[in-house]
Amino acid sequence: MPYGCGAAAIVVLILIFLGGVFASRGGMGEVLELMFGSMQGEIDKMFTKDVPPAQKAAFDREMKTMRDSVRQNQIPIERLQPLLRSLREITSDNRVTPAEAQQLIQEIHAINTAVTSSRGSAVSR
Repeated sequence: MPYGCGAAAIVVLILIFLGGVFASRGGMGEVLELMFGSMQGEIDKMFTKDVPPAQKAAFDREMKTMRDSVRQNQIPIERLQPLLRSLREITSDNRVTPAEAQQLIQEIHAINTAVTSSRGSAVSR
């Protein structure tokens, strides 16, 4: 029994170490981008019929911009937490109304604007 538990503990430690290496090399951005891509596809299916096509397109456009920034590790995870909370609350009933879609668009746009302005300030230095 101790041999099995000891081996399992070693495997867990190795996995934690490899996860740290993966995260430190920027791999978390790719994982988060995949997660947001999956969420985007699910949310697209949850839009109610009264969500206009222009609003759906704006949501997809903002999500794509944010996902690109996430993939390139330009957005700190802390900045994404309020959005993740909103996504969880809004999609809890498996439908997204026009008002909820607008809220998501505004939150994602604010994230994208912050990334764009931080890039601009980094360039001007």
